Amino acid sequence: MRYFSNGSSGQMGRALATAAIDQGYEVIIVSGPVSIEYPDDATVVRVVSTQQMHDAVMNVWPECIGLIAAAAPSDFRPAQYSKSKIKKSSDSDRLSIEMVSNVDIVAEAGKRKSEGQWTIGFALETDNAIENALAKLKRKNTDFIVLNDPTAIDANESSVRIIDGDGEITDSISGSKQVIAARILALKPLEQ
Repeated sequence: MRYFSNGSSGQMGRALATAAIDQGYEVIIVSGPVSIEYPDDATVVRVVSTQQMHDAVMNVWPECIGLIAAAAPSDFRPAQYSKSKIKKSSDSDRLSIEMVSNVDIVAEAGKRKSEGQWTIGFALETDNAIENALAKLKRKNTDFIVLNDPTAIDANESSVRIIDGDGEITDSISGSKQVIAARILALKPLEQ
């Protein structure tokens, strides 16, 4: 094992950025390591860790009208890091790594929302999908939450359900991530 990661292809973020630019928004993308290219018209802030992503988002958030959180930041990080190799010991075939919670970027942005700002979160769920997505929507103070499942990871197409602040499923969308992104950007409260 070389590192822990919560992989994301960045495809949904790119589709959202493209749709937002097409609608006339100025777009800032805060992105972890991905192998895709983002639209030239977007400002891209590259980060590696969840803490760096948090800091970058909080830095630009006061100047933004909205946040669409399609990234997959890690929920946990190792409590301790080692700059040198942790060698295998001959007297043990086990290694325990203590994990601690990362800051919840979307929840923090939700707490700091000012009048006129909106947030959209994503919830990738495997069990009790609707209930867990609703809990996230409330806990993170988002205006909408986009519910998807693990089949969306690194895929060109997906199926999502959009849930509004009242807990109602307002849309179910299947298709390319570009189609999904355009529908997300068409949500009523987001209109300029």
